[in-house]
Amino acid sequence: MYPYILAFVGQKGGTGKTTSAVNVGAALRERGFRVLGIDLDPQAGMSRHLGIRAPDGARSIRAALTGDASLLDLVRQTRSGILLVPSHPSLATVGVEVTSYAEQRLSAALRSLTDLPEDRTIHFVLIDCPPSLDLLPLNAIHASHGVVVPLSPEVLPAYTLPAVLKTINEVRVLGRRADLRVLGVLPCQVTRRTRLTQAIRELLPRLAPGVPVLPEIRRSVKVAEAPGNHLPLLQYAPSHPASEDYRSATAALLRSINGRVA
Repeated sequence: MYPYILAFVGQKGGTGKTTSAVNVGAALRERGFRVLGIDLDPQAGMSRHLGIRAPDGARSIRAALTGDASLLDLVRQTRSGILLVPSHPSLATVGVEVTSYAEQRLSAALRSLTDLPEDRTIHFVLIDCPPSLDLLPLNAIHASHGVVVPLSPEVLPAYTLPAVLKTINEVRVLGRRADLRVLGVLPCQVTRRTRLTQAIRELLPRLAPGVPVLPEIRRSVKVAEAPGNHLPLLQYAPSHPASEDYRSATAALLRSINGRVA
């Protein structure tokens, strides 16, 4: 049953979460899926990347979390073809307003996406999280079927992996979410054949035992240019090798999801 909900989670900023959520979304669009992005980061990186600005909190994901608006009423169309519920800086203080069932608010909001007419069916929801493990990422993890952990090839981001995986496992166990899966670590901004990259490759099995490592996304100036044009890399530079990297990573994700998606 659709939608399949996928969260991009990490404790360190600058690791490729937003870029990966946008470009996995674009790769899914190329395969004919209808994709909805949820910008759950108060910095609104996904919204800026896709060229959408929420003028106030009432027209952002914040309103869905507080129960002031239906999620469907907040959906915006973007130039890329990806649907989006944008963020707003006021999302940073939503925890003050939301007290009861605080970690379940996004799960409740997303229920409006089930049983939509065939021509409006959302196949995938991709959630871009802020770089933390507090209320907003916890909402995303609770709401999701799968989690991807984007990771830049640096020592400090790598050492945050155990805490991220521990949080996901706590949600799985305490939230009775046996279906919640870590679909993989996604290495981003990779400069191949460097000692540091090789060191991180060797470190990952120890820091994240049993967690799949998805196909690497190479570092490229084109990746950095695409947000300024409000397009995913796959549309800004469709034949670029990094675009092919994202297509390969998306294919690996679909194979891992298997059974939920044909």
